[in-house]
Amino acid sequence: MSEFEVVSANGPNGFNGTAGGTGGAGAEGDKARCHWYGDTAPTAGGPGHDGTNGSAGGKGGNAPSPLDLVIEVRDLIGNIEATNFGGRGGNGGNGGPGGNGGVGGDGGNGDGCEPSANGGRGGDGGNGGRGGDGGDGADGGDIIVLYQNLVDGDFSGSSEVGAPGAGGAGGAAGAGGLGGRRGGDGNRAAQGNPGSPGAPGLPGAEGSPGEVLIQVDPSP
Repeated sequence: MSEFEVVSANGPNGFNGTAGGTGGAGAEGDKARCHWYGDTAPTAGGPGHDGTNGSAGGKGGNAPSPLDLVIEVRDLIGNIEATNFGGRGGNGGNGGPGGNGGVGGDGGNGDGCEPSANGGRGGDGGNGGRGGDGGDGADGGDIIVLYQNLVDGDFSGSSEVGAPGAGGAGGAAGAGGLGGRRGGDGNRAAQGNPGSPGAPGLPGAEGSPGEVLIQVDPSP
């Protein structure tokens, strides 16, 4: 028995998205100024800045067009098996994670003459990037057997479609930043909210099977 197999090239995978940046820290509050002629109250810490969103993953490339498999024999004797595989679509890239929120600034200390000021709220986390879509799988390649004489043989052929590329995973959500401390060493202000995770990408489409033909060779 003779066996023939052709495998076409796969599509390239998509690139991964880049991570979002961490938000900047909030400004520190000024401490109190104590004077015999009058005190200056401390100032509150500034809020932390929000983290930026992660970028989306790149789309996987579609598989290229399949190759054809042509088998030419003079006398078809014995059994022949042939398989022609279409290429797989590229996988989508993963979404980038969201950046963490910035830390809130500490509030100014009362320095013994004024109540200490509150710290700033932490910044919100950035959203994760969407995963890239998968590339389309290729059609199965055609199989053509050309013979001149059918002596005593059999042929079995299969055109296999290329698998679609998987969608990329969505990026993770960025964490909310910590709140600043009251007076620099007291209780923290509220933490920022976390971002939202990115949505996963969609898988690519599956191809269609090619033709399997066996016929008399028309050439002399």
